[in-house]
Amino acid sequence: MIKDIHFSNPSASYLLILAFGIVLVFAYSLSQRKKSLKDFADSDSLSSLLFLEKRTFFRYIMLACVWFLSTIALMQPEKIQSKNYLADHQKELIDEKIVDNTDLEKILVKRRACDIIFLLDASASMQVKDTRQLNSRLDYAKEIVDEMISGMDGQNVVLYTFTSALTPVVPPTLDYFFTRLMLKDIHVNYGDIAGTDLFEAIDQISKRHFLSSPKKQKVLVLLTDGGDTYLDSLEKSERAKQLQVMLDKVKQYKDQNVRVYTIGLGGREGSVIPDIKYNGQPVTSSLDSDLLAQLSKEGRGQYYFANDYSAVTLSDSILSVVQAENTFVEEEQIPQKKIQRSTLETSPSTVVKKKLFQLPLGLALLLLGFELTLPLWPVRSKVDYD
Repeated sequence: MIKDIHFSNPSASYLLILAFGIVLVFAYSLSQRKKSLKDFADSDSLSSLLFLEKRTFFRYIMLACVWFLSTIALMQPEKIQSKNYLADHQKELIDEKIVDNTDLEKILVKRRACDIIFLLDASASMQVKDTRQLNSRLDYAKEIVDEMISGMDGQNVVLYTFTSALTPVVPPTLDYFFTRLMLKDIHVNYGDIAGTDLFEAIDQISKRHFLSSPKKQKVLVLLTDGGDTYLDSLEKSERAKQLQVMLDKVKQYKDQNVRVYTIGLGGREGSVIPDIKYNGQPVTSSLDSDLLAQLSKEGRGQYYFANDYSAVTLSDSILSVVQAENTFVEEEQIPQKKIQRSTLETSPSTVVKKKLFQLPLGLALLLLGFELTLPLWPVRSKVDYD
């Protein structure tokens, strides 16, 4: 039973360290009381007052218990119900639903025909800490994506990262919980490939998602600082030509019901990339706002400079437009038991937690109330008076 109990706020246990100080204060108080009593009366009279010392000692013990129990309550103990039991029980429920459902009544299910595709830059420059909260560009980008996923209401979510190559993380899914878990695991140079090739990422996204299902809304959310090692390696004229090819490709997205939203991460003035050197010199990375603004314009979307927005505000701004414009709806006839099975299988958690802080808190209050109302014990004096 005890092994199933854990504390959701274990840091409160540091308050127990103060118990040593409380014990010292109590010991000092008792010694001072005893000294004062010796100055007050002779030894024969003190024998009749011993109950006062015993009562005080008893009160101190109760106050120490109150402190201990209150600390345990602040640590917020929880009892976790057996995961195995829940998993087995859920499996039995799922098995009950997997039957021949050809004769069952079917239900018409309607959902938004929309894919929101996140394309997240995971190159080395994204570790620069020049965002509005002075965390890394990648961490702020992940916060924005997480906030947007939390606000979705039926759209499919797709997650990619890119460096010099495109790396799929989550395929089209309605499992927002799983996607958010995978998002937390993304790090710099995810996929173990360095560099940045934005043109290749956009080209691959187009081939994988925008050439099929024309009767579906598709939203590409690009989160990057705009750096591209391939474009930067080209001569000025060749770079302009390659950039135009990229913009022309994005411009064609209109025929596939695609909108492109670009989110610029980092500062415009530029910062040094940690642990990266070229020819022995540090490398500086700055936000390429012009490139991202052009991409969003050709993609009929909008460009956002991330440092001007909180993650919540930016998420609400994009989702409000996406949800208002979504006129595509998918319909599917699904057997009732198939729906029930899907609900069980996509349950985000199979762990039940029972709060237990009320027990030590209640005992602490009970002891405190008893200590405050503890009556003075009657004294039978052994001293004779003339």
